[in-house]
Amino acid sequence: MTDLPLRARLSALLLAGLLAPPLAVAQEDGAAVPVEEQSREEVQEIVVTGSRIVRQELTATSPIAVINEDTIRLNNPITVEEVLRRLPQFAPAIGGQVNNGNAGAATLDLRNLGEERTLVLVDGKRFVPYDSQNIVDVNMIPASLLERVEVITGGASATYGSEAVAGVVNFILKKDFEGLEVNTLYGVTQEGDGQRYGFDVTAGGNFGGGRGNVVVNVGYTKQDPVSQADRAFSRQSKNDLLLPAGSFSADEATTLYSSFPGDPGLGCTQFDAAGNLFTTNGCADDNPVEYNFNPPNLFQLPNQKWTATLLGNYEINDRVEFFTRGSFANSRTTTEIAPTATFFFPYTINTDNPFLSASARDRFTLADQNECDEPVFDDLFNLVGCDQLAATAGDGFTDVLLGRRLSELGPRVSDFENTAYQFVGGLRGEWAENQRFEVFAQYGRTSRNQRFVNDARNDRVAQALVAGLDGDDNAFCFNPADPARAPIAGCVPIDVFGPGRLDTAGQDYIRANLSEINSVDQLVTGGSLNGSLPLTVPLATTPVGYAVGVEYRREQGENRPDDLYKQGLALGYGASSDVDAEIDIREVFGEILVPVVQDARFARAINVEGGIRYAQYENSTGSSSSDFNNTSFKLGADWAPVDGLRFRAMFQRAVRAPNLREIGLPSTSGTGDLGFDPCEGTNPLGNAALTQLCLDTGVPPARLGSVVSIIAGQVNNFLGGNPDLRPEEADTWTVGFVLQPESVPGLTASVDWYRIKIEDGITQIAEQNVVNACYDPALNPGLDPDNEYCRRLRRSPVGGGFQGGTEVGVDVSLVNAAVETAEGIDFALGYTIGLARGELGFNLQATYTLEQALQDASFLPNNDCTALVGEICLRPRNEWVALLATSWRSGGLTLQLDTRYLSPVTKDTIILDPLRPDPDNPGEIIGTDPANFAKPKINSYFRFDLRAQLDLNETWTLRATIDNLLDRDPPIVGDFYGGTAENSGSTYPSVYDALGRAFSVGVTARF
Repeated sequence: MTDLPLRARLSALLLAGLLAPPLAVAQEDGAAVPVEEQSREEVQEIVVTGSRIVRQELTATSPIAVINEDTIRLNNPITVEEVLRRLPQFAPAIGGQVNNGNAGAATLDLRNLGEERTLVLVDGKRFVPYDSQNIVDVNMIPASLLERVEVITGGASATYGSEAVAGVVNFILKKDFEGLEVNTLYGVTQEGDGQRYGFDVTAGGNFGGGRGNVVVNVGYTKQDPVSQADRAFSRQSKNDLLLPAGSFSADEATTLYSSFPGDPGLGCTQFDAAGNLFTTNGCADDNPVEYNFNPPNLFQLPNQKWTATLLGNYEINDRVEFFTRGSFANSRTTTEIAPTATFFFPYTINTDNPFLSASARDRFTLADQNECDEPVFDDLFNLVGCDQLAATAGDGFTDVLLGRRLSELGPRVSDFENTAYQFVGGLRGEWAENQRFEVFAQYGRTSRNQRFVNDARNDRVAQALVAGLDGDDNAFCFNPADPARAPIAGCVPIDVFGPGRLDTAGQDYIRANLSEINSVDQLVTGGSLNGSLPLTVPLATTPVGYAVGVEYRREQGENRPDDLYKQGLALGYGASSDVDAEIDIREVFGEILVPVVQDARFARAINVEGGIRYAQYENSTGSSSSDFNNTSFKLGADWAPVDGLRFRAMFQRAVRAPNLREIGLPSTSGTGDLGFDPCEGTNPLGNAALTQLCLDTGVPPARLGSVVSIIAGQVNNFLGGNPDLRPEEADTWTVGFVLQPESVPGLTASVDWYRIKIEDGITQIAEQNVVNACYDPALNPGLDPDNEYCRRLRRSPVGGGFQGGTEVGVDVSLVNAAVETAEGIDFALGYTIGLARGELGFNLQATYTLEQALQDASFLPNNDCTALVGEICLRPRNEWVALLATSWRSGGLTLQLDTRYLSPVTKDTIILDPLRPDPDNPGEIIGTDPANFAKPKINSYFRFDLRAQLDLNETWTLRATIDNLLDRDPPIVGDFYGGTAENSGSTYPSVYDALGRAFSVGVTARF
């Protein structure tokens, strides 16, 4: 990208939007249309998402995109998330393509600012979240019952309250439906896998002489899994150079991250098939026996879902209407990842263990006799002697860092079952002329049953590795602290000292299956008045509009892990903690819309609007509690100098209060991402200051120069909430225009600049940033071990690294520290051309990102991730994202070709940590070399999808789709390129299609 000043870049892009060629599409055909496009219809009164004031036409000061029922149906989706994620405003959040890190949900993320900052509504009311992070699983919303979806980007907290920082997604359901409608769909990939099924039935009718209406919808969908073993490009895990690679805890090949006296260097040793130890490069990147962890992982998750929805309304009299909604959903999703391993946790092994071969026993005995507190190294970092033996030398036991992939246990399978229901009821109507009211109450609950199977218990592995023989040559376990070697009742000794040695009894003894039950309860009540004030500005004819109201919301969340999960005894799944938190919110709000000028020369309309919301929060988590308040507000204006052209601008102060998990989660062991540990291997040797800091932060002297390296980019971490967290605040700006010239019927264009800046952001500082903040002299001058972030590091007392038991890892507990910025320009352009036969239409939606920056804390770099991806920018942040829908309609036939474009992205460290001279070592070059990557840049990506719909008559409609029409493979970058949730199967399956060409058909019958 040319490095132009921001003002110049904005001017050029705005000019491009004004001079763009007149593409076109039928108004309902595109992936999304500007809300103003529908304003030419006769609308008596309507409430537009982003405001509670009733308006006479479908216009809004904030940019809004509308995705209508036809667009949704044409896509044949299993879940509406599939349709929305294609729009440029959305980032690829957690969905059916995320395997490692998916909690069994499909979520929405506007502007790449996180799912927790996107508010999801159904008919203008909050939908019940699926977990204690206030995130909605849109699997629970029936796609077939949608009339439209309205998307507003930018803060809307003054209207809707907390969470509406990045924007709001409002799902509008069908009402006043009469008749019977049945929908079915079937889909399959070109490879014959990944089958998808769905059906739903909608029935509705009037009663009470037409004063009431009831609609019932029931639906079922099922999706089959696709594994990474099912695609050639992902069957083998790859490194950054796209060479075969994986975890060096090789499949069933027990590796010790240590050397024995007499071995050359400090590396790894491994057991062969006969149980003999040999020196190996098993801890190096080019190890030929590394574990290939890709095949068990999934590209498409299996999912099964039932939904049921009831909508009702009844006119009690001419002024009052009763309305209600009942929603139920049950969704079950399964993820599958590689078998668990011992991950080089420290274990004690007795030197006379009967499962050791004679030669291995000799080497363990020699290691035990030479246990050293003060090792001596030569200039090549070879162990050459010992100044001080350890007190445990020669006691018959030795501690080792043991790595073995426990493939015999099978893949780790996580099963998530979410059950949600919500009831809404209320009254609305008119209490005077042009004066409306609404009172409502809603209650929702989500329960989540989570099951995690095929892990291993760390405590039992430790017990089973200390073994002896009784008088009958039967193996038994004993406590190394017990000189009498009394057998441990029920313990089954295990033989893992070579491939294929872990028998069924041993598997059953160490196997760990975990479970957790979570629930969220949400109660919301409120009331509002809106209408017209007896006030009209002299140059206008429409009176001032207003809306005022009050709301009360209570949310309660509980996590209940089983005892094993709570104790953190599972090797692979880590730990979970009890959470019992409650938030009570009391809010008052008001909005005003002032028509300033109407029907004047060069001012067909000038309107000013404002809004404010004041909220009081009370948090409680067990014995602790806190309270705070916040205020959000908005101020905007629009100006239509002539018919068909309107300029608009809006400023909003949005807030997001900490959610239940953020205030209530105790410090809990988990797993995070880390690319580099400055103390690993021989890195600190030769640097006295770094060597001392490594020792001061927990590296055992005996491990200096051989600290365990990062395994598969993952380390232990500690997650934790904080009841004293403050609300984060965001300033959001939007400025743009809408063009609908009457002289060019069917043309609609809009250009909107947006900027969202979040301060005091609630953040989990990335593990790599915590480590850097301790060991980087630029961030920790003098390399002070009392630095705040050095105190967050808990190293293994045996291996010196961040792998070990649940007491080892990097503390990433939540703090108010982040600053995030999202800035860009949205373009929307639609045009319909009438032909001799039918209509040809074009609809273009595009977003150009100017800035996508994250600063985890004030002392850390402000990293602009625009056009980058990798370890810091975890998912691709494409500079340009565009979706062009080209359609042709004739009679009952619709054909549409969707073209999606993603601009190139570069490996982030190449830009954020470029090659440069080392200021401390003249002549040396430091930084990230592009030659370290086979794909230093991911090229631009085009995807084409073909869709067709045929209305046979008023009863029957047929649909068919071909996704990824040209069967384009995703870009292959390797499995260590970025975050483990986003970067999987050597690509980014949530961003680039990993399944290949896929087909679907659907049928709708109306009676």
